[in-house]
Amino acid sequence: MTQDDEGVSTDSSNSDTLEKNIQTDASDITDWGEKPLSQSTYLFIWAAASIVSFAIFVIFF
Repeated sequence: MTQDDEGVSTDSSNSDTLEKNIQTDASDITDWGEKPLSQSTYLFIWAAASIVSFAIFVIFF
């Protein structure tokens, strides 16, 4: 690996390694986002939102 006067590397293997790391990180993120929520999770969110909505109605009306 060689460096010029500004300390910038002229070796291309560093950029190749960085690109591989970025691709690996991106694939990990997409794997996480592809899991669908279960029906019970949606039901819990709906129930919580309904209770909050009813509480707001009771407080302000």
